Amino acid sequence: MSAVVWRRSFPGDAIELHDVRKLVTALLAGCPVLDDAIACLAELASNAVIHTRSCEGVFVVEVRLARNSVRIAVEDAGGPTAPSLLSPGQEEMLEGGRGLAIVAALSGHMGVEGDAEGRVVWAELRWAAAETALASAVDYLEQLRDRLQIMGFLARVCPADGRAVAYLRVINPEATSLTEIVYAAREAEQWHFWWGWAEKIAAVDDIEAVSKRIAHVLTPVRHSES
Repeated sequence: MSAVVWRRSFPGDAIELHDVRKLVTALLAGCPVLDDAIACLAELASNAVIHTRSCEGVFVVEVRLARNSVRIAVEDAGGPTAPSLLSPGQEEMLEGGRGLAIVAALSGHMGVEGDAEGRVVWAELRWAAAETALASAVDYLEQLRDRLQIMGFLARVCPADGRAVAYLRVINPEATSLTEIVYAAREAEQWHFWWGWAEKIAAVDDIEAVSKRIAHVLTPVRHSES
């Protein structure tokens, strides 16, 4: 996914801040860090209106949305005092410093560019890429595959397709009509194996128990001869 960039100027009036938040909230709908991004935006835009010459002109908001990051930047008309971070214990407010401390705490990276003629204050927020979760699921499925193959079953990890997730197809070579699908997914910060019909099997750290249960399901019941 290439970055999507949205840029717009606003009159330097505090009444515009509501529209700024509303527009960017719509732009970032579904973003995992939406609330933190809007909080950062509110602080940066407020600083531009209150502490810079943008109060007599305009300020510019730029949002750059990438696969697993969003960069919020506010360009102002400059001013004699550069933005400065304040620790919570300091009493004086320098250029919205306490607000910038909040931005620094919420974002992974932030910075200030420019000079008294005009500055850009930006913050970048990141989140785990979907590929990271997918890679973990595949790792767990491969471990289960290896265990099932030792037990004599045919097992193959299938990449994400129409199911949108990777899964494990397991077949009993002695009864090929017996086939099951298993996948790995997170629940409450822990990984579990699940049957294809969405029933949980067990936590992934119990490969032995999971493999035995799958083997039991895929082993036909043999009736003793009378």
